Amino acid sequence: MIAKKFDLLIRGGRIYDPVQKIDMIGDIGISYPNIAEIIDPKTETDRVCATNIVDASGLMVVPGLVELHSHFFPTLSFAMTKPEEAFRDGIVAITDCGSSGYKEFPYFRQNIMDPSPMVTNACIYATSAGQNDDENEFGLPGFVDKKMMVRMINMHKDVILGVKVLFSKNKCNNLEMLQIARETCRETGTRLFVHVTNANFTFPEYIKYFDEGDVVVHCYHGRGNCLINPDTGKLYDEVWEARKRGVLFDAARGTINWDYSVCRQAFSEGFYPDFITSDMTALTSMPNTCQLTTYMTELMALGMPFADILKKVTYDAAAVMKGVRTGIAVGQPANLTLLRFADRKQTYRDSRKEEFTVDQVIEPVATILKGKVVYDARVSGNWR
Repeated sequence: MIAKKFDLLIRGGRIYDPVQKIDMIGDIGISYPNIAEIIDPKTETDRVCATNIVDASGLMVVPGLVELHSHFFPTLSFAMTKPEEAFRDGIVAITDCGSSGYKEFPYFRQNIMDPSPMVTNACIYATSAGQNDDENEFGLPGFVDKKMMVRMINMHKDVILGVKVLFSKNKCNNLEMLQIARETCRETGTRLFVHVTNANFTFPEYIKYFDEGDVVVHCYHGRGNCLINPDTGKLYDEVWEARKRGVLFDAARGTINWDYSVCRQAFSEGFYPDFITSDMTALTSMPNTCQLTTYMTELMALGMPFADILKKVTYDAAAVMKGVRTGIAVGQPANLTLLRFADRKQTYRDSRKEEFTVDQVIEPVATILKGKVVYDARVSGNWR
């Protein structure tokens, strides 16, 4: 009998990857840093052993979760301390969505992004000052140096995904800023990411500035002008037109940009997000708020199939990022997340303080990065 030895064996979990068409109870053998074998214990004839074993009984083993929207640059008072904090939420790759302007970006990359053990990407903020706690946020064209922004993006194209604009009454409240950011993205071949909440302009007015691949962030917010036409109570026709031409929509829960009524209406019309993100910050540690698995739980309870949710927080998010490989397949990096589906009632709250109770909760249990256990709630004492 031949013996198979692995560096790490994830044993007895439900291995689930709808893209790879895998749904089975089995084991995953890992030889650092890659997946070496997917094992069906019922048919395996060889002896299997490993230096380290993770018990996944009763858990679901899925591709590592990818967070496309977070903040971990310290200009923001509510920023995460470092990207690795995301391990506790099952996340294996992360993007800072616009905390740094072009002036601070070299420091940001050298001191925070590059030392991170996981792949980190970023969007650059549209103004030189970067995103900060100032209510005005210097959201005026005079605070934009387009030439320098283009230069910085081109210098760091391996990690910068595009330009972020905070488009709202108290932040950037003019269409000229949107146009400048759009021109910057077209010149650099990157994407426009626009946080749209409580804007001075209606959806049909500002969506004209979005091209294929650009991203509407916080698409289910209910603060001021949103996706819903107040005259009809349904989605604007321009929402569907934007989707047809390739504009992308990020759900981006956050703490104040998530409205159940808007989401319900969108879902009733068959409009689902292209990405599911949490808008992860230090506030993520608050109970029942913007953890990525919290949002996955809410969207599933609102009627979105789990297979679709999982694809959007793994494959679809990874496709937008740079340097991220995902999926459960032999030869792929062993970046995996162990999830628990807990049958219990849990009440969440949206930005209007409407409460929503679910019957089943998705909980992150363990995170595997490059074949090594970087977080396990059962060992760390953080089991929730």
